[in-house]
Amino acid sequence: MVCPSSCSTCTSQTNCQTCQASYYYLSGVCSSSCPRNMFPNGTTCSSCGTTCSICNQTTTLCTVCNAGVYLYNNTCYSTCPAPLVVSYDFLSCVTQ
Repeated sequence: MVCPSSCSTCTSQTNCQTCQASYYYLSGVCSSSCPRNMFPNGTTCSSCGTTCSICNQTTTLCTVCNAGVYLYNNTCYSTCPAPLVVSYDFLSCVTQ
């Protein structure tokens, strides 16, 4: 059986088990980068969390939140902690 070029081993011609160096495994596919809301974790892609859209690949801290939640100190909040308020761009919590 011939595996996709990004796979080291596979179960079929379209389903990887392990990836070549510099590729990340996610649900049977090997990719050169992890999708949005995920970060490289060794040889696999791991989730940034349910409210985080983009996280720092080194520290896994959130840098951009999903719509409707607001970033403050690398954490996403559904409402800003007092005394902070939602920023004008609706992306983060800021002081008034």
